[in-house]
Formats: sequence, C-alpha cells, structure tokens
Amino acid sequence: MAAADLLPDDVLEEILRRLAPSPCNLAACRVVCKAWRAAVDTRCPPPRPDLLPLSLAGIFFSGFYFAHEYLPGFFARRGHHHCDRIFPKLDYLDDAPISKLEAIDHCNGLLLMQEYIVNPATRRWVRLPPTPEWSPAGSDLEAVVTDSCGEEYLVFDPTVSPHYEVFSIPELVFCRGDDKDNAESVVRQHEWPPSPFVVQVYSSATGRWEKRSLVRRGEAAGTIADVHYSSRMASHHLYGVYWRGALHVQMKNNDVIRY
Repeated sequence: MAAADLLPDDVLEEILRRLAPSPCNLAACRVVCKAWRAAVDTRCPPPRPDLLPLSLAGIFFSGFYFAHEYLPGFFARRGHHHCDRIFPKLDYLDDAPISKLEAIDHCNGLLLMQEYIVNPATRRWVRLPPTPEWSPAGSDLEAVVTDSCGEEYLVFDPTVSPHYEVFSIPELVFCRGDDKDNAESVVRQHEWPPSPFVVQVYSSATGRWEKRSLVRRGEAAGTIADVHYSSRMASHHLYGVYWRGALHVQMKNNDVIRY
C-alpha cells in the first residue's frame, strides 16, 4: 500500500490545498509515482498548461559556424539567477566531436543533439544508439527505394512522465530503377506518408530504438512525387513541435502532420 493511501482524507486534502496555489508543485507531485498522481488527479483539478509559471533563463540556438560545423550558442539575460547552472559550452560531453554538437531539436528543457540528449541545467546527458535505417521491405516500394533521410524529434513532458522519446521520421524517399517507367508509376501513385506508417522511436525507458506503427487520420498529405518536387525548394531541416500530447511535423510540401 502506498504511503499516500495511509493518510486520512482530511490530512491529504489539507496537504494538497497548500500545494494548489502553485501549479508547479502539483505537477511535481504527479510525477513522483502512480499513487501520488492518482491522489492529485482525484482531489485537485488538473492545472491548465498555459497557467504554469515559466521563467526564461535563456535561448539556445545553432548559429556559430566553426571548423565547418555549426555550434550551439546561448543568449541569456544578464544577472539571471539560473544562468550559473547553464553551460552553453557543453564541455562535459566526454570530448564529443564538434560535428555532433549541433542542436537539432528541444522540448521542455532538454536538447536533442546529433547523437546526444542533453539537460544543460543539470549537465546530465545520454548518448543515443545509432538510428536503425528505415526500409520499405515487403511493399511495392522495395524495388525502387534506395535510400531515405530521416528527421529526429524530441518528445518530453515532465508532468506526464520522467521519460522522453525521440522520433525518427523518414522525410524523403529517393527512387530509381532499371525499369524507369515502372519506377515513375510507383512514385506517382503511392501515398505519402503511407498508412500504417512505421517509424523508429527511441525511449529512455527502454534505452533502445523500436518500431512503432502509426495509423493516419484523414487523407494523405500527397504522393511521393509531390514530396520529391517540393523537396527541391524546401529548407534542410523540417521543424516539429510537441504540443498537448501530439507531435506536429512539417513535411517537405509544407503540410503539417500530427502524430
């Protein structure tokens, strides 16, 4: 039996009443264990995410070009009390090569680098295992697909779970084939993204990449031909944002897909 279950209801309600004026305190209690989360959820209304007090210590950005690589920079307010706990140099990453220090995504205080997950406030970090290659084996794309590029996106909500996930989503498929007409026909006709759409997901709970099948809701964003045409004019990085339990990702043709 959890310790929270042993407390009389009036005592527990008084404790939660004193915490209620600060949504951050209630949010912190919810992630301690399942029993605490249940106690908060049954006795207190869930705090609105837009009312949680936030304090901006600074902004990380990829903008310093050094030795043919981009390094993350950091803008901070002068004299901010959190700045002494932020280390923009990232010199604690065990001599990581410069090429792996580009910040490609962030979510609720965590940074996703090329091969690392970093918490710059605590200086804790984890090196990600290599991302498995995406393969269309078993489908009619197998004959014409030779390579695929993937974008990685970080998903983390400390009010729900202490664990984070990294989604590796194929953004573009390059096609070729000895039978060019047949290859072009496949490209024109095939929907993108397909449904179900199998992507690779890394979970800090398991420490490994696993396949996850995503079922599309609604119509396809287009065909592979549409994506090929749009990719010639698109920027290198396709942005995504994790918002209210869903990952929203920009496609090459500027459509936005919700996962």
